[in-house]
Amino acid sequence: MLIHYAGQLFGLELKSFADKRQYSNALTQAVKYGKRLGVSEIWLILFIESVDDTNRQRFEVDYMEGSVTVHPQFVQTGSVLFDLKS
Repeated sequence: MLIHYAGQLFGLELKSFADKRQYSNALTQAVKYGKRLGVSEIWLILFIESVDDTNRQRFEVDYMEGSVTVHPQFVQTGSVLFDLKS
């Protein structure tokens, strides 16, 4: 998703959080999109049923590869807590 706002281009990659491997793949894919778009930052929006503060701190960490920074952000869609270690 691309958003033009205040003269800037913002890129958003939307995914569902399934597991750590797919999360890592999503980071890499977001970097590729950022490079193609010519932006230095892109947001990775991850929809998830529920996430606790520990896992937010673990996964919502900026990821930088080359000249592109990915800002992962969870969007909680439910209320049941579960473990994201798988």
